[in-house]
Amino acid sequence: ILSKDNRLLFAVNAGSDSVSVFAVYGDHLSLLDTISSGGTLPVSLAVQDNLLYVLNAGGIPNISGFMIDSLTNKLVAISGSIQNLPGGAAAAPCQISFSPDGNAIVVTEKGTNLIDTFVIDEDGIAPYSPVIHRDVLLNHPRFDNADFYRVFHLRRGRQGAPRVRLDAHDVRGLHKRLPSVEGLFR
Repeated sequence: ILSKDNRLLFAVNAGSDSVSVFAVYGDHLSLLDTISSGGTLPVSLAVQDNLLYVLNAGGIPNISGFMIDSLTNKLVAISGSIQNLPGGAAAAPCQISFSPDGNAIVVTEKGTNLIDTFVIDEDGIAPYSPVIHRDVLLNHPRFDNADFYRVFHLRRGRQGAPRVRLDAHDVRGLHKRLPSVEGLFR
């Protein structure tokens, strides 16, 4: 996945349970850093500004957060950012992405037919239990970021805790609007 400014490329290394950062110079890449993914079998990445999250699918699947150092472009693990997925070993996670406003991370679990939403605080950590949306994937575990605006609605609940509302009607019709699930959810 490319950074917003197209200067950095991030890649999962499933065989070594790591993530690599490359500097992009036109059509050339230069390896800057490789760091443990915070779990096993990393399968997907999401980047928002100076924050990168990894979806690890092996063992007990989890998400793991990293800050992108603005001087060195190296990844720094965020203490307390590792969160296990609600579906546990049966999750078979597929994709991770930030919401358009960057305030939440959304993970699809194709093994359990769940969408997990983790609200991110100002330190880049998901301090609250994820909001779990059941039976909404309908065998289409990937979708386009533009659909977040119609599907997910972030708002504050009691005591300021974030809440996410999922418009299940929009998700159920989502697969009819997509020409293919491959290559979506970048």
